[in-house]
Amino acid sequence: MTSHTFNTVAGTTATGGTGGGAAGVTSNVVTDLVADQSEGSGFVHNQVCNGGSSANADTIMGLQYTASSSTLRLIATDDSLATGTGSGATRFDYAYARGPNSTSNAQTTYNDQTGGSNGPQGTSGSYEWLETQYTDGEGFTETRIDVRWNSVFVFQAMIYVGQGSVTGSDGLTYTKGSQFNTSGSETRYQLTQSDPGKSMYVNQTTSGTITGIRMKVTVNNVNNASGNIAPLRSLTNTAGGNHSLTATGTFDSGWLTSNMSTGLNIVVRHLPNIAGSSSGNCTYLFQASVELWARASGVSDTKVKDFLMSASTIIAL
Repeated sequence: MTSHTFNTVAGTTATGGTGGGAAGVTSNVVTDLVADQSEGSGFVHNQVCNGGSSANADTIMGLQYTASSSTLRLIATDDSLATGTGSGATRFDYAYARGPNSTSNAQTTYNDQTGGSNGPQGTSGSYEWLETQYTDGEGFTETRIDVRWNSVFVFQAMIYVGQGSVTGSDGLTYTKGSQFNTSGSETRYQLTQSDPGKSMYVNQTTSGTITGIRMKVTVNNVNNASGNIAPLRSLTNTAGGNHSLTATGTFDSGWLTSNMSTGLNIVVRHLPNIAGSSSGNCTYLFQASVELWARASGVSDTKVKDFLMSASTIIAL
């Protein structure tokens, strides 16, 4: 993953903070793949089916803002599609973030990084995390690992260094689970396959322990495709304060001070009717600006990041 390291800087303080003084949360931003609001579009998420005789589109976009004691993270997920059949059919299915610096057109795609998982599963020879003890050429005992998913080797290493998860040859993450079989020098463990979303923003704060996070979403433009399936758009605070984002306006998650590893979530779902004729044409549009805030002991509440996002789903036959 491309990353950028910046000098520690103060954030923008909010009126009526925690009373910790004028100084805000200070930051060491190690990953920033999303343009700021002042630089134009950040997240762009489009599914377009144009021409042909039939089409199908389904837009599922997610943004998750989480925190640990010292790390803020924004994760993007996508589970969308656009298909078309017949002569002249075209389709576009893409999810990307435009990077910072308005002079650059650098983009980071995250198509089909769903954030989902499968498992745990454990079957010898099919779904397994296999550790095998052996003696190397110098007489030392080593451990080899072989990871199989659906009978396919997705990871192998001659020396196991104690990791609990690995990245497979298919780009997915495989996590070691409970032991289910031991035979001689071989020990088998269950396995979970996951498709982590894309970390778009990672901030290692330098202001002490993070005590809360907040998202503010201003919906600037929507089109809800009358006559088709109603869109699902939400801002979710895992401790309460959920909002529907189907109309223009400003929506505030409030401060999340527990369950911060689950975090605050924006979900956009556009699922138009399958179009078999021109009467099925439709357009969904969602455009918003988003602010990410953080709170830490002894400093003022701080806006640490802002960006613009858009999601469109278009069927035109």
